[in-house]
Amino acid sequence: VADRVEKDKKRAEIEEVKENPPDMSPGQAYFTNKMRAELERQAAEIQAMKENPPAPSVAGQHFEKVNEARKLEIEEMMNEPAPHAIEYFTQKARDEKQRQELAMKASDEIPYESSVATQHFTNQQVKKAQEMDALRSQVKDKEQVEPLPVDYFTKLGDAQMAAKAKSSREFAESQMPIGIAYFTAKGEEDKIAHEEEQRQLSEETMSVATRHFHNRAEAASLASLGSEQTEVMPAAIQHFTMADRVLKEKKRKEIREMNDSPPEMSSGQAYFTNKMRAELERQAAEIQAMKENPPAPSVAGQHFEKVNEARKLEIEEMMNEPAPHAIEYFTQK
Repeated sequence: VADRVEKDKKRAEIEEVKENPPDMSPGQAYFTNKMRAELERQAAEIQAMKENPPAPSVAGQHFEKVNEARKLEIEEMMNEPAPHAIEYFTQKARDEKQRQELAMKASDEIPYESSVATQHFTNQQVKKAQEMDALRSQVKDKEQVEPLPVDYFTKLGDAQMAAKAKSSREFAESQMPIGIAYFTAKGEEDKIAHEEEQRQLSEETMSVATRHFHNRAEAASLASLGSEQTEVMPAAIQHFTMADRVLKEKKRKEIREMNDSPPEMSSGQAYFTNKMRAELERQAAEIQAMKENPPAPSVAGQHFEKVNEARKLEIEEMMNEPAPHAIEYFTQK
């Protein structure tokens, strides 16, 4: 409201200045009057030339006659009959336009029958729309899928890899000699015990402040792990990944079934397969026979066997000897 009042006040002041202009200075009044007199003189001259125009020049009269003659020629050409070619094509265009109008009128009255190809693609579109509707209804009827964490498949793959590694390790341990298995397990136990000893020694030698902040950092990491919110996998990725995994599992099952119950081989394939199996069985029998009845070692083999036995006896004697005093001292310490 205050702004409108201010604008109305300014508008009234402007109107008042227009109706009652202020007195001009002598110089401003002189040049203003001179400009007004010049404008009035020019307007009077223009009005006089309009009322009493001057006589045209010789060139102007000549071009005026030329323009009048040109106008007469154009009128005569327009009144003359058109040439036969123009009449022919004009009539042809009229007939074509009339024919098109009649065809359009007939097509509006008689329903248009589409071609076989158009009907085929129309039916395909209708069928596709029905299939999409059926799929939508199936999706609506399905139960809500529980969302999975974003790292679900990563953890699943890690678990499968760990299971494969465990089975490979168990198989290797089952084929490993007893001595190697014993020392391998003992090495792992010693490694764990050494790491635990190092950790305890590190904690014992820590200062009070270092131990305090170390404990706080461990507590904060445990709290963050406990309160961490699992990110959910997008629904589209989960859907297509699960479908892909189902398809791959189906293919693996088919391959396992084919391995368990292989299809009948052709004659040529059966011939070479049986030949290869017989060769493998022969080699396995030879290896087993060599294990049961090993050939006599050569002279060099006998020599190195004696050397290895002597070396083993030396190692056993060194292990049975008492440890030096320095080692005993630092071990006890």
